[in-house]
Amino acid sequence: MNKTATLIFLTISTAAVFRCSAPERPSASRFSSADKIISSAEAMLPTSPDAAVALLRDSQKQCTDSTVRRYLESAMAKCYFYAYKDDSCLFYTAQVEEYCTRQDADKKDADDILYLRGLNCNVRGICMQYSNERDSARLCFETAYNCFRKSSRKDRIADICINISDIHLQKGDFAEAAIWSGKAEQAADSLGQDSLK
Repeated sequence: MNKTATLIFLTISTAAVFRCSAPERPSASRFSSADKIISSAEAMLPTSPDAAVALLRDSQKQCTDSTVRRYLESAMAKCYFYAYKDDSCLFYTAQVEEYCTRQDADKKDADDILYLRGLNCNVRGICMQYSNERDSARLCFETAYNCFRKSSRKDRIADICINISDIHLQKGDFAEAAIWSGKAEQAADSLGQDSLK
């Protein structure tokens, strides 16, 4: 690998790892109570991943809003990923994806569904990426990218662009990786987020 490719690889890889591990928080108040539960579950992950999943599962059972239930389920999938239970992660992200695709795009909560689907596809894509299913991961990330572009909440576009860039980088397609890295930088700049460099 030449010096330029190595520099691009290190820059994108570092940004991708940092961005992939950043907490995913929707800005809508609909998800506020769930966010507190998810924060508690994420705090438990390093020492007690099973307890984190149990907390999310119990909270999900008590929830009456179907979309928030699926939001908690997507967070549960993320916990399973961090607990190295990829099959469970993929199972729950598939459940959330099925829910999202069944929803009417014209409903008043369509924006929440787009955001949920984007978050969920990102979790699914990360799991597939770590399982070396790069083409499937890329499709998940591209779905997430399109969801966030259509959503009123654009705060995850830069993250998704980095994930797509990382996939291309892993496949040795440095030109496409640089294009997506540039899109990530543009998205971060347009939102006033910190630079990815």
